[in-house]
Amino acid sequence: MQGFIMKYCFFDTETTGLKPDRHELISFAIILHNNDKEIYRTHQKITPLRLNEADPEALKVNGYTYQGWKNSIHSSKAALWLRDFFDQRPDMVIVGHNPLFDIEFVKALVCPRYPSFKMKNRYIDTKHLALASLFPLGLKSCRLDEIRRFLDWSLEGAHDALVDAEHVRDLFYLCRRDLKKLEWKFSSDGISYT
Repeated sequence: MQGFIMKYCFFDTETTGLKPDRHELISFAIILHNNDKEIYRTHQKITPLRLNEADPEALKVNGYTYQGWKNSIHSSKAALWLRDFFDQRPDMVIVGHNPLFDIEFVKALVCPRYPSFKMKNRYIDTKHLALASLFPLGLKSCRLDEIRRFLDWSLEGAHDALVDAEHVRDLFYLCRRDLKKLEWKFSSDGISYT
């Protein structure tokens, strides 16, 4: 039996706060895999329009500076790009660390300009994968920084959308079981399809 070809979108965003109805999406990164091989990546910064409403702690965490966002794009251009990207790939699976947070910010950016926009993609939360795979080994928190420390991964560049998307990808593959090599303890454990 031939397996399905899976398209994974390792996705992360940076924002000016935690509330999509008030704060803004100011950066996103996408690493697209087809059949476990990278076929595309992008990292884009978006010019914030309402910095007066930003949470100062969020800006500190994601490292926002005027100079660092000098070559950012306008939110209208980002909204169009994200709309087209997700509309054209309804079959890909979004993989993120608390991806509902990222998805809500994408919707908050895109929907006011394109009201019919809907994200139909399924998603995988790497927080749940870490809970299942790493808590039994001693991990105490599902926060991405704590996972990085537990796995002895560098925190350099943490909370940059691209660095976080790369770590989401690495965590996903670390936690995913390779079913091709899986040996069942009991033959009745295997699932057969008719």
